[in-house]
Amino acid sequence: MDIQCVFSDLDRTLLNKESRISQKNREAIEKIIKAGICFVPVTGRAYASLPADIFDIPGIEKCITSNGTAICELQGGKPIIKKCLPKGFLKEFREFFNTLGECGLEFYYEGRAYTTREFYDDPAAFNQNRVEYVRSTRTPVDDLWKFGESRDGEIDAVCIISPKGRFEELCVKTREALEGVYITNSDSLYIEISNIECGKKNAMLDFCGLMHYDVRKCVAFGDNDNDYEMLKEAGIGICVANGTKKCLEAADLITSAHDEDGFAEGIEKIWKGV
Repeated sequence: MDIQCVFSDLDRTLLNKESRISQKNREAIEKIIKAGICFVPVTGRAYASLPADIFDIPGIEKCITSNGTAICELQGGKPIIKKCLPKGFLKEFREFFNTLGECGLEFYYEGRAYTTREFYDDPAAFNQNRVEYVRSTRTPVDDLWKFGESRDGEIDAVCIISPKGRFEELCVKTREALEGVYITNSDSLYIEISNIECGKKNAMLDFCGLMHYDVRKCVAFGDNDNDYEMLKEAGIGICVANGTKKCLEAADLITSAHDEDGFAEGIEKIWKGV
């Protein structure tokens, strides 16, 4: 296969349990870049939440963030393509959110994740055990609704944080209540809502259009439901062993788990023609 680009999810795909890029995975990325193949991180994270390891690998020039709301220059984060939630959506969303009971809330704006003071101060109370991750990647706002509504039409995405035991219920309610937007999830905690034209698959296609790549000559790695469409669309879709059922079923190839250098294994198999 004549590979033009490799797209890869980050959390629980390229990154290990410590949210780092292992030495083997780093060497696999360097191998790709040395061969003249473009490597693009594709993540649900906002730009400001990208791990430092991504910036330390020479040759990675662009990234796709916030589930496809933006294609950015990696260094500096300048958006090349950006798709915000439509003006007026936050009013509808607030009315719906107020019916849900106690849930966490985040807004993504200009590549940063903003959250309520309550969630930032006690993430565990909202079923988020990665306290240090929240504290290092989120900005608390005393009145998040005021913050969002003053930027109506400029918000990248909104995120509902599910209390323990309510995730499936909230997913159903959100999909039933909200139309004309893109809804996905990257784990069993966050329900992520963005412009209808977003999603990792659409961002991948936009990127291929910008670079004049053939998506059939592209490889995509992922592990979760928000990666499913991207894996289906790419010439080769690869899922790590710890992936969700939906993502595993979409894959052309399954590798070892994210904490066992599954990304590097997938690159090696492609090189051998598997």
